[in-house]
Amino acid sequence: CFCSPARRPRVLGASMALFCALVVATVVAGVLGEPPHQQSQSLRGFAAADGSATAAGSDAPAPAPLLAEPADGAVTSHLDETTGAASVASGRVFAMPVDAPAKPADADSPGAVADVLGGTAAMEDNATGNGSVQTAGNTTLPPPWTTAEASEPMSLPDPDMFTFHVYRAQSWSTYPPKNVNAANLPGVMWYLQNEVVIGNPPKFGIARILRYTVTTKAPWELLKQGMHFGVRYAYDSQQCTGPGDCVSRYQRYGYFVGCNKFSSMYPFPTEPTNYADGVWYSFDGRGACVEPTGTADCTYSYKWPPEEITLDELTGGNASFWADPFDDNANARKVAAAARAFAAKYPAAPNLSDPVCDFDFWRFWH
Repeated sequence: CFCSPARRPRVLGASMALFCALVVATVVAGVLGEPPHQQSQSLRGFAAADGSATAAGSDAPAPAPLLAEPADGAVTSHLDETTGAASVASGRVFAMPVDAPAKPADADSPGAVADVLGGTAAMEDNATGNGSVQTAGNTTLPPPWTTAEASEPMSLPDPDMFTFHVYRAQSWSTYPPKNVNAANLPGVMWYLQNEVVIGNPPKFGIARILRYTVTTKAPWELLKQGMHFGVRYAYDSQQCTGPGDCVSRYQRYGYFVGCNKFSSMYPFPTEPTNYADGVWYSFDGRGACVEPTGTADCTYSYKWPPEEITLDELTGGNASFWADPFDDNANARKVAAAARAFAAKYPAAPNLSDPVCDFDFWRFWH
């Protein structure tokens, strides 16, 4: 030894011998092992894709797995930068630094951790009431975060499904919207203006406007042609009367919901109406179901019973309400009055937008 008393002047004596012994002890400790807090830092690596661990500052994975794989498969680890503890996203297995207090693990315990970076550490899987874990060394670890696999799946809206209001001018008879025509609000107001209130009393015994909330989803064969709505068929006394052959189109596409914009002037009305935003629909009852799926026989659903206002509630019994049938502005005021009447009577009802009527003549028929 460089500080052997035999090679030093005797004047140092026992005092120098004691000093040298302390120096030797310090050097040996630095060579043979790093302080415990530095040893803990060496465990703060990251789990590799194969389950092995990469120590901080090193690119090479250690030969032993960091964590035992839980029953549900993939392991996701997170290393706490304060405690040096690693948590598994499943909430069942945790790894601790080898210098942390630990007691031997039962081989059958779900809390056992196998061979952490060549050492062995284990803890009991003692979950506390708030989801945290009490370790063998009486250290409480916070509950792990929730992984995407464990969370509720996010529900995304179906871009091919529409929920909206349709309206019918109807007598006091009550029946579901099957094998019928309906309209948006400008469409039903034009029908009333053009065909019903031209006589007194109103024609066909019509006394009220019904409002249905419907949900539609086009059948796949129609979607393939780039449309959510087919041709708007006419239904008279609940019988499909065209245009064209109803049977062959329904066989080809399924029982689609049909629509036509007044502005297209096909199939009807065939001339300007002064209700330019009007749309009519057709609903074949064979496509009605509880929740539309887009199969050939499940293309629309409706809420029952419908909401309604009477013609007297709309007009206040004033026949002049229907004046100026060829004035666009006057007709817009009539539509707005009907919307206000429904809103006043059903304030909790949702405000739904009309879908785009995307029926295309050429693609549908050819």
